[in-house]
Amino acid sequence: MKIIRFRYVLLAFACQIVVCCCLGAALFSPWLLIPCGLALATFFWVDKRYLRCPCCGGHNGLDKLFLAKRRPFHCVHCWERIIVK
Repeated sequence: MKIIRFRYVLLAFACQIVVCCCLGAALFSPWLLIPCGLALATFFWVDKRYLRCPCCGGHNGLDKLFLAKRRPFHCVHCWERIIVK
């Protein structure tokens, strides 16, 4: 059983919210594309480094990892159990 920290799931979720808000607000001010790009780069970095399956390296959806806090979750690719703490 491998562990993924819940704080990284929350960080990726917050990055997605910032990207959506900045893209919506960038219609009025193009300067907001800079924090949008930073949040998007942070999301990709967290996703690649911390949110992959520790066993096989496969990608699991952020929504499934968010729900895995309270229920058992298995990797889609290798069926190894992943614990989100």
